[in-house]
Amino acid sequence: MNAPVRILEKLLDGLTVLILILLVVLVALQVVFRFIGFAAPWTEEMARFAFVYITFLGAVLALKERSHIVIDVLVDRLPSTVRRTMGIVFGTVVAAFLLLVIWGSVITFKVNAQVTAASLPWFKMTYAYFAVLLGGILMLGYTIRDIVRLGRGKNHNTLSSGGENR
Repeated sequence: MNAPVRILEKLLDGLTVLILILLVVLVALQVVFRFIGFAAPWTEEMARFAFVYITFLGAVLALKERSHIVIDVLVDRLPSTVRRTMGIVFGTVVAAFLLLVIWGSVITFKVNAQVTAASLPWFKMTYAYFAVLLGGILMLGYTIRDIVRLGRGKNHNTLSSGGENR
């Protein structure tokens, strides 16, 4: 793996951790504010947006590490050439789906370009929708990487779950 990709992955890991910390702080603030009788609707809205980012960045990290749930009881028993072919086909279907997600998020950007959050008039909803676009692009990149590896005859266990067969 080359240095720019490693730097991007470290940034992605760090950003995900920072957003998770932000989410915890926002929810804690919301609890404290309600306890003292202070209304702060912006904490709920910001927490929701942080949760959206955690969802899509976490999906990218899971795809990168091949940690998504996989039922591979039958796949592991197939010959490696069949497993590799299935991996390429499934990867292509996933890539097509991610292209649709990216396309849909671009349309959503255009439609909601001027819409702002209810309690945060400075926060354009496109900031929240950017999580979908970013996650889709990054997941597409990792999916293409896996398809190329399978096409070159490497990484026969892409359909299997996680770690030991990377």
